[in-house]
Amino acid sequence: MTKENTESETNRSRHWLYGSNLVILVIIAVVIVTLLMVMTANLTIKKDLTSSGLYSLSGYTHQLLKQVDEKHPSGKKEPDYKLISLFSFVQNPQTQAEIRQNENAQQVNDLLDEYARASSNITFKHAAELGADTLKQEIRDRYTDEVKPYKEAVDGYKKINDDLEKFSKQEAANLGALAQGDGAKEQLLEQAGNLQIFFASKVPSLLSRNKKLIKDSTETTAPDYEKVIATFKTAAQVPGRMELVDLEKTLGLLANPDQVKEVLPAVARYFADAPTNTHYKAIHDELKAYVDGMDKLQPLKVDAVFESLAPNTIIVIGPSSAAVIPESDRKSVV
Repeated sequence: MTKENTESETNRSRHWLYGSNLVILVIIAVVIVTLLMVMTANLTIKKDLTSSGLYSLSGYTHQLLKQVDEKHPSGKKEPDYKLISLFSFVQNPQTQAEIRQNENAQQVNDLLDEYARASSNITFKHAAELGADTLKQEIRDRYTDEVKPYKEAVDGYKKINDDLEKFSKQEAANLGALAQGDGAKEQLLEQAGNLQIFFASKVPSLLSRNKKLIKDSTETTAPDYEKVIATFKTAAQVPGRMELVDLEKTLGLLANPDQVKEVLPAVARYFADAPTNTHYKAIHDELKAYVDGMDKLQPLKVDAVFESLAPNTIIVIGPSSAAVIPESDRKSVV
């Protein structure tokens, strides 16, 4: 093995051990159970799967396990682990590929079932038994502490939304009065009128969408707070549409009299007025603090787990994290 390959393998090991908080103890537990299966005559193994090397320990798994210290406290009950198979069966297989798929699924599911029989601390189910929402929640529950800041950020948005609703309603009225004032010139009428529409229609539409997004994403069996935050942090991709970060930038411009004078000269006097400027700065500072807070949220490791979910994979769920073993890396399970 070359030096570069060695360094790459070492970095990969470090990533497993330290960077991703994956379920190393789960892998150890499965390895131990597998050894018990081989060594104990009380267990019946339906097929000699290790003879072909299909379920033998891979070199990488050996290397990984060598770097892991024994972490199971003696005398304490081991936590429960869940093995979930995403290997599916083809109904009424017709082709050789479909037949092989069913054979592979049966072999994997049989082996995982043997793991569950070998230890009271391990359970096995097929994903179809749980359903998509339940499976997702099972995984998400292991990352409660990690998801908590996202939940708090979503919960904290309610006050921002209420304040923006009051502000936009007030400003729509103020700008409408400005546009309809005696002697209003054409440019003032146009710019004040556009801003009135902005606060009377566009901002309320955004706030209404955000409330619906929160309701649809969080009032479910598997709340998705990350989806809400991701939407809040993303600028509009469709012309004419506005998202929360776009509103923050617009309010920042309107809170700066010099910028208003450059882009909206006809209404510059209104925005330069001290009480008005103070009002705009206050709502912008509140929204900017919220947007900055979202930017500080750490990427969720649970998202990497969800992204790895695919047919013909095995999910290993431990006490505080989960890992997805792809079909090409099944050897690392045992």
